[in-house]
Amino acid sequence: MLAPTLVISILAAIGGEATASATSVATWEGHLFRDEEGRMRIGWPVVAMGVMARAPHVVAGGLAKKLAPFVSPVAGDYVFWNYELEEPGDPAARKLPTVLVRIRGPVESEETERETSAGVLATMSEGKLLEFEPIDPEWVRAWAVFFRDAASPFRVARQLDESDAAVARFAREALAALQKMRAVPAPSATRYEALATAEPEARIVSRFRVRTERDIQRWLSQLAAKGTALPGLEKLPPLPPSTVELQRLFLASKDKAAFLAAVRAIFPEPGDLSSIDLVHYESDGRGSTWYATAALDLVRDEWDEAAFARRLAATREVLGRRDGR
Repeated sequence: MLAPTLVISILAAIGGEATASATSVATWEGHLFRDEEGRMRIGWPVVAMGVMARAPHVVAGGLAKKLAPFVSPVAGDYVFWNYELEEPGDPAARKLPTVLVRIRGPVESEETERETSAGVLATMSEGKLLEFEPIDPEWVRAWAVFFRDAASPFRVARQLDESDAAVARFAREALAALQKMRAVPAPSATRYEALATAEPEARIVSRFRVRTERDIQRWLSQLAAKGTALPGLEKLPPLPPSTVELQRLFLASKDKAAFLAAVRAIFPEPGDLSSIDLVHYESDGRGSTWYATAALDLVRDEWDEAAFARRLAATREVLGRRDGR
């Protein structure tokens, strides 16, 4: 699947007066950054021009103090990987996302008149850091070629050179870049002693990195299947189900149990479910709908049947698949 499967916008927060509030427990994952008002926010970096999406959430209180050492030096409302990485020069020297996290805790949601695109400002003040993923500068340097070469299908909103010769040439360069990305060492716990102090049970992971590398490998595998010679590609590990395959199962399922059964039946050994995404849409029931992804372990462990049904209905509505076939 190509890079647009990663598309999730970080939308701006617009000031508004709170009118109601509610508390629940939630798991959030994404990039930590500070907005223009200095608040700590959590949202996904973007690879695209922007799509329907939920605004970034707010991290405050004691949890924000724990996570402060890991916040990226990015101020603003949007982080577009593609525009940043396609610029000449060293991409790692610019202000790019440096850490992704998964956190869980009680959430206070304030319904507002104008605060966000969905009308709800959600804040987590206390909770636990579950997963921590640093973004290695060397990995980013190797990745940048996918946004700079005119023959790369991962470029967004740019004219592409889709000639056979250009695509074959870039495919070889892409494989070399992917090999460099895979060669970057995994993050070591000893490099992040502050993490152990903040949350000793938190895991250091590489989910964003793995997903990105798999997208590239899947595209290269498609080219190889059509006859492009790519020596060395066969040495890469096998790929898990694609987001397209998983979404097809999702659309055809009547409920959560049926979906998970279908995943197990077709892919009995899907590997690490936390690094395999279900691409779907969500709706607040008041006219706002947004693109989203959820790791399969969260679908399995945290979606109840009502949440599954709501997201399935929104996805069918957007994709015109109301009958589930």
